[in-house]
Amino acid sequence: MNPELQNETREIFNGMYKVLSKYKDNQLDIIPFKSSWTAGQVCEHIIKANAGIPKLCQGRTEIAETDRVERISDLKAIFENYSIKMDSPKSIFPVSTENNLHDIIGSLKNIESDFLFVIETLDLELICMDFAFPTFGYLTRTEWIKFGLIHTKRHSHQLENILLKLNAK
Repeated sequence: MNPELQNETREIFNGMYKVLSKYKDNQLDIIPFKSSWTAGQVCEHIIKANAGIPKLCQGRTEIAETDRVERISDLKAIFENYSIKMDSPKSIFPVSTENNLHDIIGSLKNIESDFLFVIETLDLELICMDFAFPTFGYLTRTEWIKFGLIHTKRHSHQLENILLKLNAK
């Protein structure tokens, strides 16, 4: 159990809910500017990216032989740099064109609950062996949860920017 990571999880997801509470359903599927995803597509991407993390954390594991804290710093340095535009892997690329705020929030709440279950019940320092993160390799459960949180925070920021564009129109 890691109370700090539990609190961070609640804080990041609450931030996402706060941003989403500012949206109206009819704003989710409007393209805010050229080459942008809609807010609904951003949410779909986050849901796809995060939904598999708890399952991955419950899969095959190995003991980490070294301290892995620096990898979290590396993930943060990449994903908290909002000036970098990244390409999504095809497996978590959004495809839907119609979105519902209630359904999105429900899915995010389920993911938050699943993250908290992992944090509260599993050894977070074990390495998850069922999937290697691109360029980083196999990550510990802590690293996977932190990635999910950092990635969610990045897209909360993106949702704020989309809403500003939509409200300026």
